[in-house]
Amino acid sequence: MDTFYYYNELLQCKSQEDLFGTCYSYAQELFTPERARVYFFNETRDFLICRFRFGQLSYSDGDDKISADQVKSVIVRTIVENNPQIVRDIYADSRVDVRVLEKLGVNSIISIPIHFTKEAWGAISFDFKEKEKFDEEKIVALVTFIRMASLIRENALLTDQINEVDNKLKEELEKKRYELERVNEQLLLKGRLSSLGQLASGVAHEIKNPLAVIKMITTALFNETDEKNEIKNDLSVIKSEILRLEEIVNHFLNFARPKKVEVQPVNINEILLEVNDFLKIKFKSSNINVNMDLYIPFQKIDADKNQLKQVFLNILLNAYEVCKELENAYIDIKTLIISRKNGRFLKIEISDNGPGIKEDIISQIFTPFTTGRSDGLGLGLSICFRIISDHGGKITAKNRLSGGAKFEILLPIDKEKVDSAFETLSNDI
Repeated sequence: MDTFYYYNELLQCKSQEDLFGTCYSYAQELFTPERARVYFFNETRDFLICRFRFGQLSYSDGDDKISADQVKSVIVRTIVENNPQIVRDIYADSRVDVRVLEKLGVNSIISIPIHFTKEAWGAISFDFKEKEKFDEEKIVALVTFIRMASLIRENALLTDQINEVDNKLKEELEKKRYELERVNEQLLLKGRLSSLGQLASGVAHEIKNPLAVIKMITTALFNETDEKNEIKNDLSVIKSEILRLEEIVNHFLNFARPKKVEVQPVNINEILLEVNDFLKIKFKSSNINVNMDLYIPFQKIDADKNQLKQVFLNILLNAYEVCKELENAYIDIKTLIISRKNGRFLKIEISDNGPGIKEDIISQIFTPFTTGRSDGLGLGLSICFRIISDHGGKITAKNRLSGGAKFEILLPIDKEKVDSAFETLSNDI
């Protein structure tokens, strides 16, 4: 017999079944077993479960699971004593349960422990139909072979555990790196918002005063000019443009001088319903279906109702603008409560089936003056970002795989900052 061949086969095994199948093949070279059974403890070590069987000997339903307290079980005794058990004749060995072994069609057994970190966690039993006179040298060779198989299995399991821990650490490090990058992005954006706010305030004030003078003079000229005079139309155009400039200046001032957050207990569902009711004529005129999935019963949170209404109105108007020309357009609005280790949070999702956000601006969507519309100023979502940040929350935007854009807002219910819950926003979209 080429023993080296079988040892080499052990090293080539890709699974536990292959490993113990090779053990059975090696045992057949030494003896004539009709069957091999491989048992391992369950996690609580109160039962031994038969994981693998090899050979042609008929089986009994009773050998699938063995209680750990069956003292007359050869398998149990092998593990408890942590030593091989040799039964040459079941009728001559008072330590075995003859009735059980008769049902299994067994007259002789060699049972060898399978170790894991020096502790017996299982056993392999070689079953013989006839009484056997086992050669001691062959028994030693088989025990040595099984111990080698145990070491190979132990090494493979430990390697799997190390790889699993290593992969988890890598995933955790990658997640922390991603979270840190997002927090840095948020801090940089807040810094830019603050600087741009100061700049916008100065520019708006410099424009507002002379604009007021121009408006006053233009209005006076318009009122004094005869209707038949051609210049009347020119003055009318100038008045319209002045009103547009005033609106732009007011946007700048609102961006530069945000209102103080005036918190009170509010029901987000009610705010969303109010905003939807305000816009329903617009939605209906463009055949846009609005689907609302609002969490009930709902818990109130401390927030500024008017400011949150401004956020929802801005996002829904943006969705309206990109969907109004589409067929079968829809907007989905959903609220839910999520729990994290640092508290409970209210999550608002607003999505549409429009063209989505342009890839070249999506990463800067909350940066001032970033817009995908030719007639937009790019301040609306910046204001939304600041309002949600002032509430201790987070807002993100992303394109859906199925098409369209999706905005998610996370607000704390338990008055906790949600920096550590940002993972929810990035993973759940």
